[in-house]
Amino acid sequence: MRVEWLYKTGSYLRPIFGEAAAGRGGTDKLFGAAEVRAHLEAYVAREGLAAEGGGLRLDKLLKGGLYNKTEPQEVGDAEGFEDVLDRLLGKLARHHKLTRALPSGGEVQTVGKGEIKKISMMAEDRHIGRKFITRIVNLEQYGIDPEEFASTMQKKFQAGFQIVKARAPTRGSRSSSRAR
Repeated sequence: MRVEWLYKTGSYLRPIFGEAAAGRGGTDKLFGAAEVRAHLEAYVAREGLAAEGGGLRLDKLLKGGLYNKTEPQEVGDAEGFEDVLDRLLGKLARHHKLTRALPSGGEVQTVGKGEIKKISMMAEDRHIGRKFITRIVNLEQYGIDPEEFASTMQKKFQAGFQIVKARAPTRGSRSSSRAR
């Protein structure tokens, strides 16, 4: 399994990325860290912001987008390129792309917003006695189909499985597999 971090620009930082920021269908494009670096370098060259020692001079866009009003940096100040790049990456919306190899030889890729949520398994007592429910959450984020997972586990453990959509008020679909 491979994890790649991707970044999505906000409207106020879009001029750094130029035409590349607009993806297909009017959605914003996701960039890898190397692409963000390349676009920042191109922006610095295009706007003539290169400073001595490999740094750059802040313009109004970089100052307003990357620094708070309470910070001492001003338009025209020289900053280290790596420092500005780190701030830029911190201001962009972080996404993740998981790539998982399939046993049949292909790959499954899933892209999600924010940090990666762990697959969690919880054992719950169904009633007084010997019956337990095992709840498994966040399978889809790893490219695992809950229906296929439930079918495989049902055969392997000779247990009943039920797929239930999570009642979480968060964005995106979550489901859990339940074994009885």
